[in-house]
Amino acid sequence: MASAIVKNMDLENGCRLEMADVSRKLVGDRWVVTLEVRLHVPVSREVLAQAGEASGDLEAMRAVLGETAVYVQRKEKVFVDDQDRDAVFDTLCSQFEEGPMTYLSNPRFPGRFLLKQYDEKARLGS
Repeated sequence: MASAIVKNMDLENGCRLEMADVSRKLVGDRWVVTLEVRLHVPVSREVLAQAGEASGDLEAMRAVLGETAVYVQRKEKVFVDDQDRDAVFDTLCSQFEEGPMTYLSNPRFPGRFLLKQYDEKARLGS
């Protein structure tokens, strides 16, 4: 199955969140049911300021990360019966909204994520 966006939302911390169904059929009537969450984080002074971080060289950060960095999280259940696929996917969505959504919605998360991504990619490029 191709990726199908099931939910799009703009968060108060300036990021856009996408929830996608990227499930795939295994064999017979069995599935790997997968929820993929993508958080699009704009590389901007505002996002860094929300995290209480000094922005440093924003242009250098954009040169490494681009205009937007994407945080990806996946939740999976393996060997799910065809009849249970939709219910299992709905459960994965509910569990995400009750847990990690709070963490990703935090105003400090996007800026800290950008700094971590920049640090990791800058180190690899050296």
